Amino acid sequence: MFYKCKGKLCSYIEEAQEKPSICPECGCSEFEEILEKNISGHQWSDMGIYALSKREEEKQQAVSYFEKAAQNGDSTGICNLAWCYENGYGVEEDIKKAIWLMEQSVELGNLVAACNLGYSYEVGKGVIKDIERAVELYKMAYEGGATRAGYYLGRCYLYGIIKKDYKKAVGYFQESAQEGYIPALIELARCYRAGWGVEKNEAEAVHLYYEAAKRGESYAQVCLAEMYEDKKGFAKDSYGMKNHLERAFYWYQKAAQNEYPEGQLQVARCYEHGIGVDQDEEQALSWTKRSAEHGYGRAQTVLGIKYLYGEGVEEDEKQAVVWFQKAAEQGDKRAKRYLGICYENGYGVEEDYTLAVKCYEEAVQAGDSNAKTLLGNMYCYGKGVEEDQEQAVAYYLQSAQEGDFEGLEAVGRCYAKGIGVEVDYEKAEQYITLSLEIEGEDHTKAKELLEWIQEQKRMKKVEE
Repeated sequence: MFYKCKGKLCSYIEEAQEKPSICPECGCSEFEEILEKNISGHQWSDMGIYALSKREEEKQQAVSYFEKAAQNGDSTGICNLAWCYENGYGVEEDIKKAIWLMEQSVELGNLVAACNLGYSYEVGKGVIKDIERAVELYKMAYEGGATRAGYYLGRCYLYGIIKKDYKKAVGYFQESAQEGYIPALIELARCYRAGWGVEKNEAEAVHLYYEAAKRGESYAQVCLAEMYEDKKGFAKDSYGMKNHLERAFYWYQKAAQNEYPEGQLQVARCYEHGIGVDQDEEQALSWTKRSAEHGYGRAQTVLGIKYLYGEGVEEDEKQAVVWFQKAAEQGDKRAKRYLGICYENGYGVEEDYTLAVKCYEEAVQAGDSNAKTLLGNMYCYGKGVEEDQEQAVAYYLQSAQEGDFEGLEAVGRCYAKGIGVEVDYEKAEQYITLSLEIEGEDHTKAKELLEWIQEQKRMKKVEE
C-alpha cells in the first residue's frame, strides 16, 4: 500500500503494510492512501531518493522507484537511475546504459545530468573522451543555474583542460563557493594558498578550508590541519585549543574519525612525534595500521618500514615485504624503492639483483630521487645489470640535481675517485659541500671524504 502525508506543502509518500504513524519529513501524523497509478514521476523520484538515505537493503527498492519515475518521464528519476547503473548501486553496473540514461535526462533539461554527462566526456568514462562536449554540457548547466557546473568550469580553466586561465577559474569557484558548494570552497582555498588568479592570502585559504572542514569534508580537514601545523593562521572558532599544533591534531583526528585514510596516517604521525598530542607509539602504530588496511599506499609503505626496521613493532622482514608489495601495486614510489632494497639485500625475500633493478627502475619512473642513487649503485658495481660507471654517474647526477643527499655524496665521490668521470677535485668538493648542507643526515662519510679531497688538493698544489 502507498500512503501520502496530508501535511501542508509536504509530498512525502511511503510504501508500507500499515499506515505510518508520523511523517519523517514534516512530522505530520495524518496520512491518506494513494493509488499507485496516481503517483507522479516526480513523486516516484522523491521516494527513490528517500530510499537511498535509508538502510543498505533499500538499494533495489530505490532503483525500482527510479525506474517508475523514468517511465513517467521524470528527468530527476532518469538521472538518478543513471547514477545507479554507473555505480552498480542496486543493479549490475552498466556504464553504457548509464550514459544513455544521462543523455535522456539532459534532453529533458536536467542540470545535474548535464554535469554528470559532462564529466563522463571529460574523463572518457563510458564514452570517447571529448573535452569540447564536456565543456558544452558544463556551460549549459551553468547557464541554467547549476552551482556544481561553475565548479567544473573552474577546474577546466585551473588545470588547463581548456586554455588555462587562473582568473576565470577563480571567478567560477567564487560563484560556486558563495552557494556553499564544498568542492568549490576547497579549490578556491587552493588558489588563495598558491596565489593562482588572486593575490596569495593564506588567511583566506584557512578560512575557506575551515568552512568546508566544519561541514565534514575530510580532505579539507587535512588541508586545514596542514596549514595550522605550518602556523599559517587561525579560523575564528578555537574549540578551546591553545596553539596551532593542537588545532592541527584536532582536524587530523576529525578526518581520521571519518575513516579518511590520509587523516588516519597524519594522526599516526602526530602520535609518533608528539605533534599537538602526547607521544604514544601504540596509538601511532594503531592508526598507521588502520590507514594501511583502508588501502592507503603511503600508510602501507610506512607500515612496511616499521616492520623492516622494528620501529614500534617487532621486526618482521617478510611482513614488511607484504606491505611494500601492496603499496607498490598502487603506484607508491617509495614502496617500489623499498622493495628494491629488500630484493637487493635479501630482506624477507631471496636476494635477487635483477628484481631489485626492476623495482628501482619503476621507482625512478614514478619520480623517486633516492631510487636514482640506488639504481646508479647497481650500474656502478654491476649488480643485476652490466657494469656501466658512466650510466651510474648519470643516475647520480639526476638524483643530486633533485637535492638528494646520497646522490650529492655519490657524485662527489665519483669526481674525487674518477669513477665514470675524470677526476675533478673542485667539482667533488662542490658536491660534497652541498650534501653537508642537508640536515638530518649522517654526514660522517661525507666529512671524511671532504677532508680527503681537500688533502688531495693541497698535495696537488704542493706538487705544482
